[in-house]
Amino acid sequence: CDVCSGEPGSWRWEGGDGVVSTVAEWGLVCGEKYKVGLVQALFFAGCMI
Repeated sequence: CDVCSGEPGSWRWEGGDGVVSTVAEWGLVCGEKYKVGLVQALFFAGCMI
């Protein structure tokens, strides 16, 4: 099942309501996938400093 192929709002997070995760909090799905790579790149750039 690909979440991004469905209609916005037609799915909900596994684990039910009240579950907090970085993915859920920052909305790191579908149109916001670029944020995942951006955060990883910034983290490793910070490690190199």
